[in-house]
Amino acid sequence: MKNESVYNVFDYLEWRGDLTFSEAPFNEIDNLIFAVISYFDLDGYVDMGRGNEKTIKEIISEYKAPEEEKKKLITMSPYTVYSFVKAVSATRRFGNIPICFYENIIDEKKCMQFSAMTFLLPDKTMYVAFRGTDETLTGWKEDFMMSFGPVNAQLYATEYLNKVSSNFYYKKMHVGGHSKGGNLALWAGIHAKDKVQKRIIDLYSNDSPGFTKDIVNSEEYRKMTDKINLFVVSESLVGMLLFNEVDNCKIIDSSENGVFQHDPFSWKVLGSKFVCLDERPDLAKKADSAIGSWIDSLDDNERRAITDFIFSILESTGAKTVSELRNSKVQMLELVKKAIFSSDRKSKDMIMELIKIIIK
Repeated sequence: MKNESVYNVFDYLEWRGDLTFSEAPFNEIDNLIFAVISYFDLDGYVDMGRGNEKTIKEIISEYKAPEEEKKKLITMSPYTVYSFVKAVSATRRFGNIPICFYENIIDEKKCMQFSAMTFLLPDKTMYVAFRGTDETLTGWKEDFMMSFGPVNAQLYATEYLNKVSSNFYYKKMHVGGHSKGGNLALWAGIHAKDKVQKRIIDLYSNDSPGFTKDIVNSEEYRKMTDKINLFVVSESLVGMLLFNEVDNCKIIDSSENGVFQHDPFSWKVLGSKFVCLDERPDLAKKADSAIGSWIDSLDDNERRAITDFIFSILESTGAKTVSELRNSKVQMLELVKKAIFSSDRKSKDMIMELIKIIIK
């Protein structure tokens, strides 16, 4: 008997992959699988609009991207998105599911990184998947901007959900994503048109950043609470950013430690459910408290200022992606030092406080 500690979504594909959704109903692991597939670059393979859908199996059979594309990873994961989607395509459960309404937008001027796709399930429902943060600095900056107001990706996610649902007005839907994608899913769900909200079965936030407290305490959010499924990992950093309803979170056990737990392939699975813990470690709780207190101590203008400060440094390297930053890390460290010591006292104090919290 295999120890539960080594089960992950790949094992789930072997166990449940031969059963269609009419034979075994949708579950929380299926949710994660669709959320992960949304990281797959479908430019040139699936377009917006009805009638342009292709099955996962068809996409893999046609996929002719360069080898470097096939090696792209989900952030911090040892697995490639391509290897996962290829494994998914070989199953009865997922291989013949059509994907449609693929959209992928990177707009540096608007500071917007958005991507989504829709899966048409054979049980007459659909899963609307929002992609998490990609490798672009634009995407990462937009994540930081969530701390002081709605970002363009959130606003566009609502438009996307309304648009897709109007094209499939007879289908009920699951909506979700991993990391930033889960945040977009919840934002879209709580701001969608009333008639769209009535068709939402559930909303999935898979280790995703939360919202400002005024959003979580809003009437719009409260109206959808019963449909919201919050998953975080035991040593979550991303899933504890901003404000999440910790008491309503399911805490997933992971085969990794620290920030590497954000990798969805490390999440432990048993049957059709995640392996969950009763509570998070004390050290993780202390980290949440320290970061949360620091963020709460800043007003919106200060959060905006520190975001602009950090990304002005990163962008001055000429890098457009996280990978390019890694290649210029020596240059970046020099720029960070110069920027900190040439900044005004208030900016310097805020940066030094953040560095202290990270070190702790």
